Amino acid sequence: MSARLTKLNSVLLDPEERQQQTTSPCSIGTAFSATSNPSLLDRFNIGHQKPNTKIFVEISSGLISIASCDSTAVVAANQVCVELVGKKTVRIRRSKSEQLYTFDNRVLAVEFVGAVQLVQHISALRSSEKAQGLLEQLKNTLEFAEEMWTLALWSKLFPYARLVESLESAVTFVLAGDHNTAFDLLDALHGRFYPHASVHKAIHDDGSVYFQPTHMALLAAKIRAVVVHLGRFTL
Repeated sequence: MSARLTKLNSVLLDPEERQQQTTSPCSIGTAFSATSNPSLLDRFNIGHQKPNTKIFVEISSGLISIASCDSTAVVAANQVCVELVGKKTVRIRRSKSEQLYTFDNRVLAVEFVGAVQLVQHISALRSSEKAQGLLEQLKNTLEFAEEMWTLALWSKLFPYARLVESLESAVTFVLAGDHNTAFDLLDALHGRFYPHASVHKAIHDDGSVYFQPTHMALLAAKIRAVVVHLGRFTL
């Protein structure tokens, strides 16, 4: 288990460092079932249409696979825009098209958006030494934590105390240009929550194995990405 968490963290390392690490051929990502082009009834839990689309966000490669009964599309996460609309529906925009997908519940919809935003952040960090969008990604991480604070009942668990408050403080420090304090705060926060993260073995329909991070592992990775980003602005 610790090896898989290390691999999830290693995705955020510089290319030279990643090459020095021994990696597994198994991917790390999050899998979802959703209903594409949902009717209004489906979006409000009144319809009975079964999920007709499988979506896999592969964190280790930065790719998103969207498979329906008659086609499969594979796109780079940094080529799409995702937006939570309504309670459990996500709008995916790519190129000149957009499509709605309804998930079984809001937790899954929030998890999907959070996973895509994580991959997009990693892609930005890899492509530019002074990657843009630090504040945006920090706010995305805060929104993810706020949603899970209620949806996943993190507010009821003592180890998660002050999680949201710490992320709010980090936003304030970044807005004030105090990247060093924000870095120290989030680096400590990552160290505190990393032990609560885990990655579970899962199997695709074709029998191939992948490893799926829990909500807390996703959050830990998102915080780690922000820490790496902040590190490029600190002395």
